[in-house]
Amino acid sequence: MKPGRSIHAMFGFIMRHPSNRASLPVLLAAVLAAAGVFSICWAPQGLSYSSLEKRYGVKTAQIKRAKTGLAVEDAYKNVSQEVSVLEKKLSFAGTDGELSAGINVLAGSSGLKLSMEDSGSQKETIQGYDITVQEITVSGRYAGLRAFLSGLENFYTVTAIRKIKIEKDDRNPGMVKADIQLAIYKKSAGRAGAI
Repeated sequence: MKPGRSIHAMFGFIMRHPSNRASLPVLLAAVLAAAGVFSICWAPQGLSYSSLEKRYGVKTAQIKRAKTGLAVEDAYKNVSQEVSVLEKKLSFAGTDGELSAGINVLAGSSGLKLSMEDSGSQKETIQGYDITVQEITVSGRYAGLRAFLSGLENFYTVTAIRKIKIEKDDRNPGMVKADIQLAIYKKSAGRAGAI
């Protein structure tokens, strides 16, 4: 029997028998009550899903902000460490002779021969920093030159390369010669505080 017919047949059965006609209002009330209970039971689940979806969006946004916050915190820590290292390097109180000796040791440990310009170094002062400009020439293997340049980056003062000219060493096959102008930065005696 098809579902539509069974309802029709049941309704016809109720209407044909007078004793069942009295129960029709009770049956309709029961059906309406069941429909109301059904809609009440399902409505909170719909609201609950909606609120759950909203909470999910809020939590996802909080996680993204937390990840960004952690990245900013890590970057801040790295920059703080770099500033601390720069402060120490800029505060170097050694003499020019100590700087020259340090450069000579670095060149020797890189397997290079070092010669410094006899005229000495030039002095500059820019925005509260003393800058010693030194002309040097190093010669040796290319790998040694790379090690020397890397060592300058980690030198105990802030040392920058202003100019560099690299060429083959004609007198020694397989060797290179580099003319380098270094700028060595230190805080001026009157400058205090952070960078």
